[in-house]
Formats: sequence, structure tokens, C-alpha cells
Amino acid sequence: MRGRLVSANPAEGERYYLRVFLSHVRGPTCFEDLYTVNNVLHTTFCKAALERGLIETDDNLSQCLTEASLYQFPGALRRLFATILIYCEPGDVRKLWDDHYNSLSEDYMRQCESVKRVQTMVLMDISIILQSMGKHLNEFDLPMNRPGVFFIDSPGGTGKTFLYKALLAEVRSHGHIALATASSGVAANNMPGGRTSHSRFKIPINLDNNSMCKINQQSGVAQLLRLAKIIIWDEASMANRQAVEAVDRTMQDITNVSLRFGGKIMILGGDFRQVLPVIIRGTRAQIVDASLRMSPLWSLIKKIRLTINMRALADPWFLDFLIRVGNGDEETIDESFVRIPDDMCIPYTDQDKSKNELINSIFPSLHINGGSSEYIISRAILSTKNESVDEINDQLIDSGLPPHYLRLKIGCPIILLRNIDPSNGLCNGTRLICRGFQMNVIDAEIAVGLHAGK
Repeated sequence: MRGRLVSANPAEGERYYLRVFLSHVRGPTCFEDLYTVNNVLHTTFCKAALERGLIETDDNLSQCLTEASLYQFPGALRRLFATILIYCEPGDVRKLWDDHYNSLSEDYMRQCESVKRVQTMVLMDISIILQSMGKHLNEFDLPMNRPGVFFIDSPGGTGKTFLYKALLAEVRSHGHIALATASSGVAANNMPGGRTSHSRFKIPINLDNNSMCKINQQSGVAQLLRLAKIIIWDEASMANRQAVEAVDRTMQDITNVSLRFGGKIMILGGDFRQVLPVIIRGTRAQIVDASLRMSPLWSLIKKIRLTINMRALADPWFLDFLIRVGNGDEETIDESFVRIPDDMCIPYTDQDKSKNELINSIFPSLHINGGSSEYIISRAILSTKNESVDEINDQLIDSGLPPHYLRLKIGCPIILLRNIDPSNGLCNGTRLICRGFQMNVIDAEIAVGLHAGK
């Protein structure tokens, strides 16, 4: 009888080295016989083959990196190192890494004193290059660069948005890709380059426990997500947990990495004390079930809580009120409710008079300041009913037409309800000021955010 061995390519890694052993080592009875060389049990076929002299050493690869380090910058060396890992099949990757780590990390060493952080940044760069070539860092014997999924859980005014902007600026200043998303258009506009999460990840409207985002493997969006070094998702507490889980599955699929969110650094943020996921005609149990806290991901997310930044609270009287409530000095009703001080309230007399006083208190001298964008966007009246909103809007615009007519005037604030052009600031929730009208065109100016004034 005549047997035949299946051929193997060096790019196949351990399968190739096993094929080399089967061609040169006679009479092995188990895998341990192949792993053992000179009574030393090795952990991989590659190392065992290197010790037996069945494959060449990495001297020429090491010399290649040494020569390149004389005239190339560290960024180019990291790309060369990744190319060597994929196409040259080094026998001892860890030794190659140790021997040339100083050259690979020289630029980051000058910028940062933290040894651990420098190593993380170098590995992240190499990981991005490997992913662009269809490989992943965990396929090679390198120090593990573990991804992180974090949740910034803090009330409003504690500096979450400031932290996001600082992270985005830091990552982008090094030439890396950092993506900023949010569950609402208003929050997305507060971050440079922000997009709504549904727009960025193509999250389907109808979700279930097995949903995937509508992103094609060969699309530009998929390529962008593969290259992203960090992804920020603000107001994630408002998102349905199934949407977050769908993004997790999609990221693993397009990166071909079976780690949470495809091994990316994912920063979620929000406040569960505010708006929870909206479930149409949902019961309390259904709303709670849709919360991110009920997702299997929650137990794996590292929680970070920001302390209150008192300087973020612009109104001294409001800060004083919060301090009195926190100290227990403010008057309570039935020990369950805090009584709002009189200087924070408008006394109710009758509906029309009280409404007029409210408008005059929030929008003083409206006829003089109505043309100022800063004046208009710095104040707002909130109501529990749409009916009250329509009444106040009609009175402010001085329009007697029915609410199913859209009546606008120059200087009137409006809110966009669609993702028309998110990259240029036109997304769901963008606030604008009307500047002019034609028969078929509304001329409006973006009022807040990175694109304010456009």
C-alpha cells in the first residue's frame, strides 16, 4: 500500500510545521514525541522544529529589522514587523519582538512615561496593520493587548462629554481613527465627528436577540470599523440592549475576531437615571428587560463613575439648591418629596396669566433678542403634553393657524428629525435657526455643536 501526505503552506502555521515533522521524524507514537527535543517538551511544533534544525533561524529577519531601524521611523518599522509576521513565518516571534521592541516603540517612549501604555500603543498599531491584511494579533506569540469595554456612568454635568472630546482628540492627534456615536442626534452633535449609532452601525429598526447590523463585509463602513482604534457610544443607556448586542455580533463578524466588539476599545456612556429605552406600548417589565443592564454584556463591562464637577453647574442658585437637598436641609413633603423653593417657581393664578409670565421669565425681551442665536438656544420651555407645547409655540410665533400647518418665521428655532448628512452636522436632533425663506427652500443655520454657524 502506498500512502500520501497532504501538502501544507508555510502560511498555515502549526499545520505546516506538523507536516515538516511527519516528513523528517521517524516512528513517533504520539504528539508528545514530536514536541520533545533533547528531553525538553516544547509548547508548539514551530519551536520544536526550530530546535531540531528542521527550519531556518530568524537571523535574516532580525538583520532586516536592524538595518531598517537605521533609516526608518518607528511607524514604518511597525508596518515592516507586521509584514514579516504574515509573509515570512518567523520561528520565534517573541524573540523577534523582544530584540527590536525599543526600535518599534521609540516614538511612543518619547511621548509617554508609562511602560505599559507604550507597549499597548505599539501592539494596537501592529494589530490594526494585521487586520488590514486579514490577520489578528492573537494569532502570533506576542504580549496580549487585551481590549476593553467600559461604561461611563455619571449624572448630567459631571463631564462625560468633556472626557469624550479629550479621548477623541488624543487618539486622532496620533493619526488614528476614533469614532464618536450617540443614541440621540443632540448628543452626537456635542462630539466632533459625531454620528447617531443607527447611522454609524446600520442598526435595524426591528430587533431581536439574534439581530445583525446591515453592514457588508466589503463595504467602506466595514473597513472603517476594522481600522478604528476606539469607538465611543454616548447615551448608551437609552439604547435597546438588543441594539448593543447586535453591534457586538456585527463587530466580531466583520473583524473575524471572537472577542467582545471585535477586540476594539469600546466606551459606552450614559445615565440610567434619565431616559430608558423607549418600548412602544411596553410594560414596565418590558422596558426594564430592554435596558443594557439586563444584557449578558453588562457583567463584562468595566464601570467607571465620574465625580460631580461643580464648575459644570452654571447657575449658583441651582448649585445651592442641590447642596441643600444633598445635606437634607431642604424642606420635604411627607418625607418622600422635596419642596421646590418659591424663588424657583412661578405662582399659578390662571392658565393664560401664568403661561404669559412663564414665557416672559424664560424669554425676556423676546422682541429685542429674537434675532440672536445664542439667546434662542440658551433657553427652552419643557412641557409634559404636546398640547401645551403647541399653545406656547403658537404664542411665541404669534400664529393662529392650526398645528398641522408648519408655520415658521425668521429667528425661529427648529429641530431636524432625519439623518440627512450626519458628517456635516445634519442629523436627527440638530438644532437650527431659521434665517430666510423662499418658495421651496428654508435657509437655516446650525445653532449648536461642532458645525455651529453653517
